[in-house]
Amino acid sequence: MLDMGFEEDVRFILGKTCSARQMVIFSATWLAVVHRLAQEYMAPNPVKVVIGSKDLTASHDVMQIVEMIVHVMSD
Repeated sequence: MLDMGFEEDVRFILGKTCSARQMVIFSATWLAVVHRLAQEYMAPNPVKVVIGSKDLTASHDVMQIVEMIVHVMSD
């Protein structure tokens, strides 16, 4: 949601919640904005759980092909 422009909305909602809360953030990618949000709202010691390796990257050998198939119906 953060990468789609919802950071302000997330911050607004978090600002309305009790400070004595349990908070979990799930992210397939750990962008800088997610890291900042975790540091700010999950202080003092957020725990980061990584499944796999922190050094994993997308494969550049994978080719994705999208085929558009248009079916025109006639009367």
